[in-house]
Amino acid sequence: MIFSEKISLKKNVISNAIRTVLSFAFPLITFPYISRILGPEGIGQFNFANSTISYFVILASLGIPSYGVREVARWRDDKIKLHTVVIELFSINIISSIITYIILFFAILFIPKFSENSSLITILSITILFTTLGMDWLFQGLEQYVYITIRSIIFQLFSIIMLFIVVRNRSDVIPYAFLSVFASVGANVVNFLSIKKYFKGIGHLKLCIKQHLKPIFTFWGMSLATSLYINLNTVLLGFFSTTKAVGYYSTGLKIITLIRSIIGSFSGVLMPRSSYYIKNNENDKFWELVSTAFQLLLCLALPSIIGLIGLRKEIILIFAGSEFLPASNVIALLSFNILIVGISNIVGIQILIPLGKEKITLYSVLFGSLIDICLSVILMPKLAETGAAISLVFTELGITLFQIITCKGILKNFKNYLPNIKPYVIGSIGIILILFMCNRLISNISYKTIICILLSIVEYFAVLYISKDKIILSILGRINLHHRKS
Repeated sequence: MIFSEKISLKKNVISNAIRTVLSFAFPLITFPYISRILGPEGIGQFNFANSTISYFVILASLGIPSYGVREVARWRDDKIKLHTVVIELFSINIISSIITYIILFFAILFIPKFSENSSLITILSITILFTTLGMDWLFQGLEQYVYITIRSIIFQLFSIIMLFIVVRNRSDVIPYAFLSVFASVGANVVNFLSIKKYFKGIGHLKLCIKQHLKPIFTFWGMSLATSLYINLNTVLLGFFSTTKAVGYYSTGLKIITLIRSIIGSFSGVLMPRSSYYIKNNENDKFWELVSTAFQLLLCLALPSIIGLIGLRKEIILIFAGSEFLPASNVIALLSFNILIVGISNIVGIQILIPLGKEKITLYSVLFGSLIDICLSVILMPKLAETGAAISLVFTELGITLFQIITCKGILKNFKNYLPNIKPYVIGSIGIILILFMCNRLISNISYKTIICILLSIVEYFAVLYISKDKIILSILGRINLHHRKS
């Protein structure tokens, strides 16, 4: 049996959170160096080529990264069926990648802007091939998140070291492009070499690719629609306002995305286990897992929202400098998306996808894209980056409400599993009081930020401990267990 429930969800959540943090932290570490070495022109060339390739990666991947996780999770106890599904999806992915490379070849040939950047685009297109060969979705479906995290850290660290050695002047855009893909390429090569151990001793299989096409394209539609409305905000803001407004908005969005991704990293981790429970008709375990995800979201999201709103100016001054202070309003508005998107991820990723209701998720994203376009056209010309932030908040809110209303019959089952949220509300009110006192008593930005964060953490977890919150007691129990063993 390939899968065992002994695989630790806690370890997987922590591992995926670490990987998410580092995926944002490494660019933050290297960007100040790279921006000064390559200059605006070099950075512009790279970002244009990288943004272009990202759409071709989506085209080549179809919906396999998400659909593959669900299908692997469903069949991981059946080695023959699992092998069949993996080969079928890999075959589809190879075909789509070949077609994508053909389209990219003609795009470079006939589109002047692509021709001018053909060397960079070609180098970055290596990502398409190795995303296909790496099959990360297989390891995610098997819940091998510790392996994924360790592998990613090793190659990212090596890339950073080589970056400071190799990229030394403004003509080094090409070496920078090679290093930027090395982390993912190296990791995916290791993936490809590791896959065979899961399928030893399996002979000839009868494949049926057709059965996967409809759900794959549904997942692909979700991925494409999400990518479009998230990236469209920045593009439209560039048309309707100034480049400064784009800078303010993108800076605020980057900070919120980092926090949101860390908190939301558990949704993707829990989806394989949810799919497994549904496949085996273990409905109680399924809804208990959903309840745990919702409780964890509230536990982390509520204090994060309060903290980001209360320290938004201090965060901008420390992270980006005084020139970017207008981005503090963007942080205040987009902080609500931490909770909104978190709920959407639980409903869409952890409930609807394992239940085979991914079309509802697709329709919700399309509905959100429509809201985003309408609000962007109305708000951006007058409110600039603030209008873009408001537009994105209402877009995500529309997506979440669409999912909840559409599947309210399914969510009725969740009523019996609702967690106690009072400790999180009380703890968050305590954080508000701490922020208020710190703002009145401490003037130094760095000291105020550090003291606020430390006091808030102590107060919040004290409230949870006194309230006998399940999450904090579980963490403390695990620490005590390790202490006794040592």
